[in-house]
Amino acid sequence: MHSEFDSKMKSIYEKLSPHVAIIVLLPHRGAGPEETITNGTVSFVDTGEEKILITCSHVYAEFISYRSTNPDAIIAIGGNGHLAIDISDSILIDDGGSEFDVATLKLVNPDDVAQIGKSYFKVKCWPPDRPIVGETALAVGFPGKDRHVAPRGLITHAATICDPITSVTDRNIILADEFRERAVSNTQWTPEEISFGGMSGSVVYVFDEIEKNVKIVGVFYEAHDGLDSMIFIAHASYIDSNGKISWGRMPFC
Repeated sequence: MHSEFDSKMKSIYEKLSPHVAIIVLLPHRGAGPEETITNGTVSFVDTGEEKILITCSHVYAEFISYRSTNPDAIIAIGGNGHLAIDISDSILIDDGGSEFDVATLKLVNPDDVAQIGKSYFKVKCWPPDRPIVGETALAVGFPGKDRHVAPRGLITHAATICDPITSVTDRNIILADEFRERAVSNTQWTPEEISFGGMSGSVVYVFDEIEKNVKIVGVFYEAHDGLDSMIFIAHASYIDSNGKISWGRMPFC
């Protein structure tokens, strides 16, 4: 049973990890890994119209706030076995702020993500449909608690989450783990010690039974500590194919 679980989680990780990276805030361009201030997650999506980077508004806001008093600060993205690349000059497409905790960006040279071994998840149509309660949400992201410094640099461990969707409202998608079905792999912590902080910005998928592939449904933006903590996901359907946020489709705004 354990090997079956490991195999399933490894398969999910291998499918999603090429399209997600750690995003870090550093005090200056020459900063070492031990100087990392904070991290989040950034996802790479090709909507068919635009190749966009998706993270959370609060992650991007922290960078802007820090840089306002520390102008040499940079924001960088990295991949396992690759040097991080500075994306401080990326173009902000839109920022949902506190109402819709999603920020979308575009690199000056979108295909630079290949330098860190990443690629854009190419969707068949956009905007995506909303998920259905009971479908299994899948995500890969980078908890800050699993980040540490080693002689070879910053070591990160991506967490893979597999959890049935509990609720779908106009505002968000919720994973409440009511029946203790949530699975999380690649973590060294006990269920009580697990923290999802740092996973904000992870694109969340469900499995499309018709296409036999995964499809995007949202963006992980909030969770508390503990394996069974409630997880909140913003609807990807509120993002237009050009990366702009579609405020007109949000009945709560």
